[in-house]
Amino acid sequence: MNRWTQLTGTCFLGAVLAAGAPSLGAQGSDETPAALVEEVRTQLATELDDLDAFDIDRWQREVLIEHGTLDPLLIELERLEDDKSHPRARRKNAQWVRGLLLARQGDLREALDLIEDFARGSKATLEAKLEKARLLDALGRESKALKEYEEFLPEITDELLEAAVRTRVALLKMAQDSEQAGALAEFAGAEGRDPGLRNRAAVVLGLIGRPADAMELFAVNGVETKRFRQEVRVAEWAIRAGAAETAQDYAWRAVSSAKLRRDRHYGLTILVEAHRLDDSLAALDPGDVRVYHILDFLWPDTGTDAMDGLLFIGVLVLADWTDVWDVGTVEFGFGE
Repeated sequence: MNRWTQLTGTCFLGAVLAAGAPSLGAQGSDETPAALVEEVRTQLATELDDLDAFDIDRWQREVLIEHGTLDPLLIELERLEDDKSHPRARRKNAQWVRGLLLARQGDLREALDLIEDFARGSKATLEAKLEKARLLDALGRESKALKEYEEFLPEITDELLEAAVRTRVALLKMAQDSEQAGALAEFAGAEGRDPGLRNRAAVVLGLIGRPADAMELFAVNGVETKRFRQEVRVAEWAIRAGAAETAQDYAWRAVSSAKLRRDRHYGLTILVEAHRLDDSLAALDPGDVRVYHILDFLWPDTGTDAMDGLLFIGVLVLADWTDVWDVGTVEFGFGE
């Protein structure tokens, strides 16, 4: 049984409170946070001796439920770090846990200071090195993060983790060197290359600001909703690349592939945006099936849906699509 669970499965902290311990509730923003009661402090110190078994999620959850803040737990962890009467391993583990909790609540700089100190030395764990690199990355210190990632990559044995770190390393390198991004596009686009590799490379190129390369490389191969998402992705890349006709083509394909109403709405939004790239929206032939499709979908014959009406008005305002509105009024009877 996990050390946190005691007394026939009741949460240890809850059991202490139920037994009549002083209330540990939040004391208000202007008051000093209540300290953890002695029993909970003892339990915390004991569990910190085995970091592999330490359940940080449960401690975080239970303290937040009781206090509405992590301050009491953070204060106790800091006290344990500084108290030299405790074993060194326990004090270092308290430092690690406090760093993780600070990172979770967004105090990245203070968290980095703690994690860096914990990870210092030749005996630093892979988990500590990874957390340090992630914090550097999140703080925008990309060169240092890249160096950290590359240093511990050979130590990774988990295939999924290795793939994730290698992907991040590739992104950081290509963000710094556009030639490497071009090399990736050329490599992935070579004849006979695996379609899955091509598409993964396209996603990476899209993420680092190479939408033109991404849309050229990506091959749509899904069905139904998956196909809709892929076609929308290519249309969005094309919009970012300023390729109006490609954007219009893939946006219309996405509308046709959509199986859900919300997906069709979104596909139509992308379609309108694609036509705005080259001011071709109002110039569409009134007989074009896209005109009928948009009008008939946003303002159906069965009655005006409130949300559809708002979306249709939005199309008119954003695109100045007065010509199409006239066509819809005359030929289909909308707006009468």
